[in-house]
Amino acid sequence: MRFDSHACKFDRMHTMVRHTIVSTLLLQSPLPSDKERLLIARSRIFTLAVLLEVCSGTVQAASDADINQLTSYAVMLGRAAGCGLSVTDQAGRVGTWMDRRFKSGSADQQMYLPIFMAGVRDNADRQSRGLSPDDCSTVREQFALVEWP
Repeated sequence: MRFDSHACKFDRMHTMVRHTIVSTLLLQSPLPSDKERLLIARSRIFTLAVLLEVCSGTVQAASDADINQLTSYAVMLGRAAGCGLSVTDQAGRVGTWMDRRFKSGSADQQMYLPIFMAGVRDNADRQSRGLSPDDCSTVREQFALVEWP
């Protein structure tokens, strides 16, 4: 699907603008840590970039289902890696799936691949530090149940 400047959906624009405003307000909150400020700044920049891309007509939008699936894969791969499980095979399968869903060199691939990688890294870090809602035995069980692409 291709967007042009006249076809910007109000709901998507509203959501992105709202997210940008919230991110801006968060940047002004008292004494966030350096890591929090970096994450907020990345989020703000990403939101503005997406808004500009969608409204300028230069982006091909991935489906919501693809983005939801990609998010789920990032969470599961990250948590499993944080528990010390081998994720090489599953990560390779997700990479092949991404190549089919987000065409090589497309704006979607350039946008979502770094976000996916950061999601895997963040979930692995949280899991290894005990900040994940699930313990490693639960993660092992759930990881084995995932229907990888």
